[in-house]
Amino acid sequence: AATAPLRQALVGFRVVKVDAEVRTYSDNTFTYVVPVIDVYVTGGALEAESLAALAPPWSALPWPVMVLMEEAVKRGVAAFSPGEARRRGVPWLDLARDPKTKAALAALVDTLAAQAYIPPALKRLVTADEAQTRWAALKTFYTRRGHFLVTNGPYALDKWSDREVVVTAFRDFTNPNGVGTYDRFAIPRRAFVARLTARGDRLEIAPEIERAERFLREYRIVREPLGKPVSDEDRADVPVCRYVIVGADGGVADAGLSREREGARLVVNLKGRLKPGAYTALVALAVRENWVNPEVAVAQFRVDAAP
Repeated sequence: AATAPLRQALVGFRVVKVDAEVRTYSDNTFTYVVPVIDVYVTGGALEAESLAALAPPWSALPWPVMVLMEEAVKRGVAAFSPGEARRRGVPWLDLARDPKTKAALAALVDTLAAQAYIPPALKRLVTADEAQTRWAALKTFYTRRGHFLVTNGPYALDKWSDREVVVTAFRDFTNPNGVGTYDRFAIPRRAFVARLTARGDRLEIAPEIERAERFLREYRIVREPLGKPVSDEDRADVPVCRYVIVGADGGVADAGLSREREGARLVVNLKGRLKPGAYTALVALAVRENWVNPEVAVAQFRVDAAP
């Protein structure tokens, strides 16, 4: 049931290209290999920026871990839910804490590795040599870390007890989510509408954004107008505009998201999208995807009939 929306909407994937992204921090330069993948779905009810999240072309767990869990449940090693575990008289599946379950999983990995096992769904995509490499990598992970909880995040489970869990950060420079990727969460910044002007069939927004001025380990947030067009590496600092247009009857006439920019202004192009009449525009801005508690600006305007 949890995967039903994905399975219903997914049409296909297409690898477009592989980019090399270079980031410089102080005297250090990091190069990341970033695959660009098109995702084709039929989820037309979602906003455009949310469609890829409906069917991401990667998973939180590597496929050998998912196969290992499925095979363990099939063979009676454990169960996926506590209720099913009680019904079958087996442990609730635990990839880290239960020594007996881990020993059974390790033996199962050896069996699957010896077969170079590939699940039916991946037989057209994975070769026997690739499968052998993945199973060997999983066994190496278990030997080094003592558990099978492999994820794609920047942290690894290190130690655990009944009272605490310790995770360690690791630096894998082949991961495209590298240094600086999560900086926007450490110092969240906001964007504001300094002036909202409605000009017939378009909205013009003069934005102000917050910037972080750093002093060694200290920083302060300053608010300033959006300046001249920025260089490629600063595009994330350009605010995104989300808008709702309400008609005189109180109904929503239009809504969406705009990234259009003209100099120091943001623009929402409404040409051909509204009938003649009176409207109210509600506009909010966000920088680096920080939509928490946005400040909403309001403007009233009219759309005249074409001459």
